[in-house]
Amino acid sequence: MVRAEAVAGDHAAGLVDPTCSESLRLSGSSDAAEPQDPARWRGQFACWSGLEHERLMPESLHWSNLPGPPIEVKPEPGDESQRFYDALSDRHEADRSCVHRKVTATIVGRFDHEACKFIWVRADPTAQPRIFGAGFGPNHATLSRLKPQSIKDVALGPENDCWRKAEMKRNPAGPR
Repeated sequence: MVRAEAVAGDHAAGLVDPTCSESLRLSGSSDAAEPQDPARWRGQFACWSGLEHERLMPESLHWSNLPGPPIEVKPEPGDESQRFYDALSDRHEADRSCVHRKVTATIVGRFDHEACKFIWVRADPTAQPRIFGAGFGPNHATLSRLKPQSIKDVALGPENDCWRKAEMKRNPAGPR
C-alpha cells in the first residue's frame, strides 16, 4: 500500500513521496505498456543494460528460464479511481504539466520493476532470440511502476503553485 502525492504531465502520471529518493510511474487500467505478446513469457530470457544491444551475440548473454507473466491485477469494486484520474486530468490549459490541486490517495496494487534496459527472449537454446525494450510508458522510459488494484481515500489539497503562476502569465493585470 502506498500513500503519496500524485503528479501528472502530458505523457505520464506518477507518485512522489518526500521520504523516498525515487518517484514511481503510475499505470492506469488501460496501460498500453502491459505486455500482450505471449512469446515474451515462454522459454528463456537474458537481461542487457548496456547501450549497444545490436552488436551483442546471443551466446554471450546469461540466459534464464522465464517465470511466466505477472499476476493480473483486477480492480476492486467501490474504489475512487475515477475521482483520482479526474483530479489528475484537471490541468491548466497554458501549462499542461500543471495539475490544478495537490492530489493524494491510498493505492493498493502490484509493483513492477525491470532491472535491465533490454530483454532478449527465445523459446529454447536453439531458437532465434527476439529483443524487447524493457521498462514502462512511452519509449520504455521508466523502469518501475505501480499497477493499481484499488484507489481510495482520494484527497484534493490546495491549489498548486504552478496553477497560480500559469494564471498570472495568462492574465498579468490580475482579476478585474
